[in-house]
Amino acid sequence: MATFVLVPGAWLGGWCWRRLTPLLRDAGHEVYPVTLTGLGERAHLGTPETGLDTFTQDVVGVIESEELDDVILLGHSASGLVAAAVANSIPERVQRIVYLAANIPTNGEPMMGGNWKKQALEEARASGIPWRWPIWDDLSEDGPDLSPEDVAWIRRHAVGHPLKVLFDPVPWDNPKALALPHSYIHCTLEMGPWDEVKSDPAGWDLREIKSGHWPMASAPNELAAVLNAIAG
Repeated sequence: MATFVLVPGAWLGGWCWRRLTPLLRDAGHEVYPVTLTGLGERAHLGTPETGLDTFTQDVVGVIESEELDDVILLGHSASGLVAAAVANSIPERVQRIVYLAANIPTNGEPMMGGNWKKQALEEARASGIPWRWPIWDDLSEDGPDLSPEDVAWIRRHAVGHPLKVLFDPVPWDNPKALALPHSYIHCTLEMGPWDEVKSDPAGWDLREIKSGHWPMASAPNELAAVLNAIAG
């Protein structure tokens, strides 16, 4: 049995793991889906100052208040960097970091800079909420396996992502965190930093799943099987 803490990516809340969580629990694991400040049922708590430190404390708070140890800490998409920041803060509580179609950390670097940052700011201003990054108009580009029902489900619950999180530098310099085992799950129907991961394989446990960017929606059984293998 393993203890999973699941951190959703941009625009998503703990609700996004609804199809995966029972599969992992049926396999005997403990599962803690996290909703980050300003997202999901906590959307009303977001402010322009909601940043990476806020998200880090959200996850640390779950781990500490639930008295969890030997955690398999999974970060999806942008929250690969949140998972890294959490591990950097409390590496003694973490058994392994799992990056699911995720950004991987470089110490002191944000997720978004340069043209990416400029584009996100323009999209936020156009949405009328200049501190939230709106969800993409077309989810099929990175999620070609999403059904219309999947897309409708995501869109019903997704909210704009606090931009400051994406612009804050990521702390990734704690030797204990750097030494943690780490897995990368590549979703083969999308683009992503897979080439970057493969080019530096030292220490990586590399996995693949045939899905787009949101396998918790489109391929929960396949994702559960990969996570069971990682836990085993």
